[in-house]
Amino acid sequence: MRLTFFAILLSAFTLTAADDWRSWLNRGIEAYKSARYQEAVEDFQKSIDLSPNEVSPHLYLGTALMTQYIPGAESRENLDYAHHAETEFNSVLQLDYKNLTALNSLASLN
Repeated sequence: MRLTFFAILLSAFTLTAADDWRSWLNRGIEAYKSARYQEAVEDFQKSIDLSPNEVSPHLYLGTALMTQYIPGAESRENLDYAHHAETEFNSVLQLDYKNLTALNSLASLN
């Protein structure tokens, strides 16, 4: 009886943790759609922290960062957006080397 209870509890915890990264991803998408880019960046990062091997959060994070990047502007903050976006798109390619969105995004950053 106890073993069954703990198995059910462990299963529920695992499902909750798996869904949690998705909820942060969805929150980030909503923030991004509302042009709240910094909030979206934070939400996508939380999603990545919970599930670092998922491609989507890295792709969305890179996109949110790239959206804030202004080509040609040399401020430190602007260059950090570009560098961090590049890092995220490279993370996508490490997980999915054929990801055309990440490849195109890297090309547009350069």
